[in-house]
Amino acid sequence: MPTASVSNLLKSEPILLKPLFKRYAVAVFTALSSALPLLHAESENKKVVFQFASYYSEKSTDVPNPWLATHIIFSPARINDDFTLLVKYPNMLRRVADLKKVNPKLKVMLLIGGSKSKNFSEAASNKENRSKLLDEFELYMEKYGLDGIDLDWEAPTLSRPDGQTGKPEDIDNYTALMREFKERFPDKILSVDVGNRVEHIDFANAQKYADYFNLMSYDYSSVNHNSPLYLSNLSRSRICVSDSVEKLMKLVPARKIVMGIPFYGHLFLKGKNGEMLSYKSLERIVSKFKLTPCRDEIARVPFYVDTKREIVAACEDPQSVREKCAYAKSKNLAGVMCWQFLDDDKRLTLSRAVAEEMNKD
Repeated sequence: MPTASVSNLLKSEPILLKPLFKRYAVAVFTALSSALPLLHAESENKKVVFQFASYYSEKSTDVPNPWLATHIIFSPARINDDFTLLVKYPNMLRRVADLKKVNPKLKVMLLIGGSKSKNFSEAASNKENRSKLLDEFELYMEKYGLDGIDLDWEAPTLSRPDGQTGKPEDIDNYTALMREFKERFPDKILSVDVGNRVEHIDFANAQKYADYFNLMSYDYSSVNHNSPLYLSNLSRSRICVSDSVEKLMKLVPARKIVMGIPFYGHLFLKGKNGEMLSYKSLERIVSKFKLTPCRDEIARVPFYVDTKREIVAACEDPQSVREKCAYAKSKNLAGVMCWQFLDDDKRLTLSRAVAEEMNKD
């Protein structure tokens, strides 16, 4: 892993990037707008691109481009107290599922849980409850023609202020849920989301049932770099993307690992912790605060400084997501997953960069 210092980046003149916004996006859009589809689930390179589409508002009505991913995972579906599922915007789920009519090779799945994993522990606690939950999975998969389920039980065994409870048996119960899912739906896809510290899952047994492990290789820090490929002096975390990948590769086959790429970063304003900054908002923020783009050549991510050379923003860009794709391919991983589609700009600049890079030989 590269370890050379990058502290001189802020002591000397910032490393300027070429304008990355409109010029780059137009070039990529032109290259990728041919009549031929870019990706599908059975492409020769057999690399997957999971695109998450997470809807938290009725104002969000856009849907992903069905040719820029092999799998689209709709989010979220929460677990109710009676172990039924709550999908707040079923009309959007229908629209996303209908993308399979445009690209018949596209796979569409439903995410269960998420950052609010209330009732997951209770639903998985015994066979009867798990059966009720699996009944719900079946109902939604049949109603919307879905190809599988993405389990996003974040931090089993832990209790959280949002109502999530945890107990030591959660890990075994989670594995049982995976096993019973595959026994009941052998032809459906099962993916399991994994935190960047790679814990709280019995990977030795889970890999028998999960088709993919979606590594959430982001949120390493809300200060400076959100998703550094490697550690540098500007990283505020003790681990990075490559660390998480290497750890998970020791636990499950590389062919089952889908590496996460965030379409967001953080904005650092005085007196406030890092605020979420979507890629679609980046160009406006750079213009508003007259920021200068720089690049951490060790961590392989961009950041943006003001006239005082203080870091004001950090967010992925087309170059950094391409480099992450290249890294995933170099490790022979199953592919990459992007969180999330709605954070991309209207030109789908990052989505297109990912699709093009993953489609390369």
